[in-house]
Amino acid sequence: MRWIIFVSVLSIPAGTAMTPVFSVLQNVSDRLTQARVIASAALFLSLLLALVSILLYFLAPYLFSALSWHYSDEKMAVILKIMNIYLVILLLSGLVVTANAILNTEGILIFPTVAQLAVPVVVFMALLMFGAAHGINAAAYGMLAGQIVNLVLVVYALRRWVSLPLLRPDISMALQQLPFYQYFILVAASLSAALVVPVANAIAAKLPVGSIAIIGLGLKVVLLVTGVLGMGMTTVLLPYFSNLVAKFNHHQARSDLSFFLLLVTLLSVPAALVLTVLAEFVTVAVFANSALSEVDIHNVVRVIQYGVIQLPFFTCGLVAIKFITAYQRTWIILLSSLVGLVLTVILGVFLAKLFGVGGISLAMTLSMAVSAAILVSYANYLKHLPVSDSVFIVFNWILFITLFICLHYRVYVAAVISGSAYLLLVAGNWHAMIVHAYGGKIPLRYRYKVG
Repeated sequence: MRWIIFVSVLSIPAGTAMTPVFSVLQNVSDRLTQARVIASAALFLSLLLALVSILLYFLAPYLFSALSWHYSDEKMAVILKIMNIYLVILLLSGLVVTANAILNTEGILIFPTVAQLAVPVVVFMALLMFGAAHGINAAAYGMLAGQIVNLVLVVYALRRWVSLPLLRPDISMALQQLPFYQYFILVAASLSAALVVPVANAIAAKLPVGSIAIIGLGLKVVLLVTGVLGMGMTTVLLPYFSNLVAKFNHHQARSDLSFFLLLVTLLSVPAALVLTVLAEFVTVAVFANSALSEVDIHNVVRVIQYGVIQLPFFTCGLVAIKFITAYQRTWIILLSSLVGLVLTVILGVFLAKLFGVGGISLAMTLSMAVSAAILVSYANYLKHLPVSDSVFIVFNWILFITLFICLHYRVYVAAVISGSAYLLLVAGNWHAMIVHAYGGKIPLRYRYKVG
């Protein structure tokens, strides 16, 4: 399953980079120009993914040897067979991502998101029907079939709702219009973000036996929560901001950036606190009769709790990423991602000695906080975010961390004080949100004359 990481590293950044360009073309170009650029984008991405797939097909055995991954001939044959299936999935993902970017630019947001659900649904059905007999092969072929269904659905949506002619790619136009620089920057950022989990596993390998399994169980829950949020926010925010930027509606874009940052902060803080409380009850209930010891269950709870408190930082960082991507300032995204990776290594090694496997999860959360702070600070530096809103967000984060520490160590008096201060801050945030929701002005009520 680790081969699917190539989709998130190579394919998804292409859709992210293409969306702002497609939005500009939609507003300033005719449909023929759009069609040529889109055809060129699909061709270039397909050729790149085909090249990567061919290289991996021939070089995989040598890469395994270089990484000291030694397997028997029989097991190596199985691994290479599964890898080849995922390489086909990678190749198809380029067309899916391009189609999704077109649909999102046209304002069709729900259908591509629903179409993506075909992949897990088909995988589940394949495992249900063929899992007992074919094992992991059923999952791999199910994922391939799901990707084909996804592609068929988005192509159907393009033919039904998007009136673009089918034209041959224009290479010279593509070299001028396509965001190659932005794409490779986003690929590097995605790669550094994808390395965080392997780094966490490597640090856990130096802890007592079973730590890798514990960090794996805990992070699956954290990644599920952040993944669901990330999918929803990515689908909506990037096309929205890109459309505003393409129309030169910068005032509205800045006002909406403040609105969304304040909104996700207000929603994610209580959600994170609730999840930290629920984590212990749910985890104990799920693993009560499992082979895990009481200490192992406690460690899984700590990994989940220290991981879900990253929600306020993760959501704010994600909003800032979509806004910055719409303005095509992607280098700061790469910088924040690299800083997060380096901090995960440094803090992970240090905190693992103090808190065990839970310290690794805490290090990932702190790294996420620093990365989000870099992105929000950059938006403030560019004058896209008012200083007052930046201060509100930072104080929200500080009070949230204080409140979490008080609840975690059961210092309830301090928790009440911190909670009261947070509620006062929420009231201020709510007023600021209303102001930004109306483009920086609160509409006055109409005055009616009586009689």
